[in-house]
Amino acid sequence: MPENSIVSTLIQSFPPASKDQWKRAASREVNDQDPFKELSWKNNDGIEFFPYYDRQDSEAYSPSQFQLPMAKNSPSNARAWQSSPFVNVRDAKKANIISLDHLVNGADAIFFNVGARLEISYDVLLHNIEWQFCSLFFCVQPEESEKIRKYITDSRLPLDQLTGGFFWETIPKKNTINFFLNELKDFNALGLLIAPDSPAREISHALLQGVRLVEECSHSLHDRIAAVNNIAFSLPAAASFADTIVKLKALRGLWFQVAQAFGASDYHPEDLHIHVRTEPWADDAYEPHGNMIFTTLAAMASVIGGCNALTLKAVEEYNTVMNRVARNVSSILREEAHLNKVSDPTSGSYAFEVMTNQIAKTAWKLFQSEIRR
Repeated sequence: MPENSIVSTLIQSFPPASKDQWKRAASREVNDQDPFKELSWKNNDGIEFFPYYDRQDSEAYSPSQFQLPMAKNSPSNARAWQSSPFVNVRDAKKANIISLDHLVNGADAIFFNVGARLEISYDVLLHNIEWQFCSLFFCVQPEESEKIRKYITDSRLPLDQLTGGFFWETIPKKNTINFFLNELKDFNALGLLIAPDSPAREISHALLQGVRLVEECSHSLHDRIAAVNNIAFSLPAAASFADTIVKLKALRGLWFQVAQAFGASDYHPEDLHIHVRTEPWADDAYEPHGNMIFTTLAAMASVIGGCNALTLKAVEEYNTVMNRVARNVSSILREEAHLNKVSDPTSGSYAFEVMTNQIAKTAWKLFQSEIRR
């Protein structure tokens, strides 16, 4: 049967329904009450969302035309993200063993929490880890970045093949990261850890810290553009499935606007590196597998929202089985759920377009009020 005949048959069999028709049908499910009152909800920013949206709602919010493009580094799949297990570095040798186990069992990257541990030997921590074939992310202090620079140069690693990034809890000084900005083209040296908050406030904090970091690291247009290109954000997954998706999409669009203001005319929304992380989660009502349920939903939302790297923490960081379960969530979503087959599943969804724009609008107002202070 020709394709146009199939489409015509579907349209005749399932004609479009109006919002009024949906309201009448839905009201019967809520004891003849107004479903737009009974089924609406507010998120942690106080933004009210409704159970039904149509094209008119979407157009009223002037949604952006941006959608996540096909993955550049994954020619066979539309979406690509890195499974980046969390390794808390207390003992370099033990952390190395855990990291190698992750990498040989499906992980694409490692997220090291190093901090200011001046006794750490990177020769031990990174022993047998072939950095040019995976990505390494470090939550670091300035002292550690210098030790990592020395490890790279002493080991004569191929600078053009090293990927990953630094994530800072506080804004670093430019002189601590000059080497990484100038020599490593695919390494995001200006990553920022964003603390948990409401979706709009997290975005606002990210924009504010990003702007301050670019200003700290730049003294010319060339420096500003280099800084913008090196910015990355690490955000916590929200408890709400929808909040996580729209938070990531709103942040990507708003940081693009900031990049344009800094003069980065060749910067695109998809250039922003977004890392999403989960914290161990436990609830007696969902035990013994509560954390697995939470991380699975958080991972799905993060991937659909367009994350570039994903860190799912186990309840017990040194429990081999729990580490394997947390790591395998990302692999299952990729290899069995096939979430990598569609570049942007929510593109064209009236509900997600409206929600993204509402959160973006709220976050931008918060950012503007903070930046003026």
